Amino acid sequence: MSITTFPDAPQQLNVLVLGAGGREHALAWKLAQSERVKSVVVAPGNGGTDRMGGKVEGWQGKWGEGFEGLVQFAKERQVSRASERASGARSEFA
Repeated sequence: MSITTFPDAPQQLNVLVLGAGGREHALAWKLAQSERVKSVVVAPGNGGTDRMGGKVEGWQGKWGEGFEGLVQFAKERQVSRASERASGARSEFA
C-alpha cells in the first residue's frame, strides 16, 4: 500500500468555506484541526459555525447580492484556498 504525501505549504493557509449547512460545518471543523491552516472563514455560515471559535469564524458581510463583497474580503484576508458548493461562486473566485 502506498501513501500519498503532500508538499508542505509555503505558509499557513487562510481557507474560505462557502455554504451554510452541516457539510460546511464539518469541513470547517476538520480544516481547523490542521497545523497547515491558520484560519477558516465560513460564509454565510450558520449558528453552529458562528460559535465554533478558535480558527473558525463566520463572515459578517451581506449574502445573496452577488459575490463582489466576499471576493473583496477574500483578497483582503489573503485567502489561500476556497471551497464552494454554492452555484455561481466558482467563476467569481477564478
